[in-house]
Amino acid sequence: MWQEFFYGRRLLKSDIPESLLAYLDEAEVNKLPAFKLSNRNKHQCLRCGNELEESDFLVNYLGFIEHYCSYCLVMGKATVGDTYYHLPQTSKIDEVNFYWEGELSPSQQRASQMILEAVEKKKDILVHAVTGAGKTEMIFETVHKSLVNGKFVCVASPRVDVCLELYPRFQAAFDVAIALLHGKQRGDYYHSQLVICTTHQLLRFYQAFDLLIVDEVDAFPFRGNPMLEYGVTQALRPQGSMIYLTATPTKQLEYQVRTGAMEVSGISVRYHGYPLPVPQTIWLWQWHQKLMKGKLPRPLQIILEQQLEAGRRTLVFLPTINLMERTEKLLTKVFPNHHISSASSTDEERLSKVKNMREEVYDLFLSTTILERGVTFRDIDVIVIGSNHDVFNTASLIQIAGRVGRKAEFPKGAVFFIHDGWSLAMKQAVSQIKRMNAEGIKGRLLRDEM
Repeated sequence: MWQEFFYGRRLLKSDIPESLLAYLDEAEVNKLPAFKLSNRNKHQCLRCGNELEESDFLVNYLGFIEHYCSYCLVMGKATVGDTYYHLPQTSKIDEVNFYWEGELSPSQQRASQMILEAVEKKKDILVHAVTGAGKTEMIFETVHKSLVNGKFVCVASPRVDVCLELYPRFQAAFDVAIALLHGKQRGDYYHSQLVICTTHQLLRFYQAFDLLIVDEVDAFPFRGNPMLEYGVTQALRPQGSMIYLTATPTKQLEYQVRTGAMEVSGISVRYHGYPLPVPQTIWLWQWHQKLMKGKLPRPLQIILEQQLEAGRRTLVFLPTINLMERTEKLLTKVFPNHHISSASSTDEERLSKVKNMREEVYDLFLSTTILERGVTFRDIDVIVIGSNHDVFNTASLIQIAGRVGRKAEFPKGAVFFIHDGWSLAMKQAVSQIKRMNAEGIKGRLLRDEM
């Protein structure tokens, strides 16, 4: 049925397969303008909300000037005068079987109930839960009831890696068609009640979802990005509800909670009841200069040797791609008998390498902040080299530390912050982690064996 390609979507002609172009003249297909004049008498892009500047134009092959939106160009060029093709979201109720057999902790159950009640009241809610609290499982009941009631649900994240982590978990829990959408994906689009996608992909939807969940809402590139925030609001149906999930909420979200614009559910303990790993801080003079010269500082070498001798797989974070690549070459020379690899945002093989890391192929796996959140590896330790570098803010350090001890079978592990001077972000991260553990102890939510 050709209409399914258009339901709840707002598409340029270039987005549409050639086999469907013949249907664009059908009367039921809505033709929407790509731009409108804003209050400031500027052309405003209706896909991303950006207002065009005088420099946003080009001369086409016929010699005519075309004004286009450079802000969302990555999603395809939209020019003034273009048309979007759209069909209103349909009513579609698939048979939904819920297979998840896990058991929520008391904290998770309370949060799950609060989420369900907020959505039933058509309210937005922030779920502020520590890393490894089991936020995904907390939303299962609300997602299930929404699907059973014929609602359209989207789980979006700024990071591809998070989407790839979520997709199999939802597949295992729900026997329903799930569309997975991200920029690196190849394959045909199909209409479904449940969508998992990057926040960029929301720019192609329009009033499509009754429930829109943004996981890791404070992550790059969503945080402070007006284009992606606009895309979220455009993708939500009137009277729809939003759920925001994060361990490190932004000041904007905290303000909305304080002013009553949004409800909140907070969880200070992990689902398995063990405390968050508190980073060990190790001072290392001129770590950056030594690594850039191809020298492995002796204290760092000792830590890595101990990790490898103990059979501890270790995720090593570095502040820049250049330093990561240099360090990988250095470690490969120093530890030739061990499997070592790396991944960054520019690595075309990143997704396959992350998959290999999950399958425990590597002993040491180096990364930039691209893997600071949303990925789960079984039984690992973490080292942050240069934790006082500007790229590691408070939220990223908390998220990085949260990669350790996520599995109930392996709830403990080590986190090392290697630095040559304490940063404010380091102090705040360690303080917040300790405070969350203290709240868990005070509320008698942590296990006795600490």
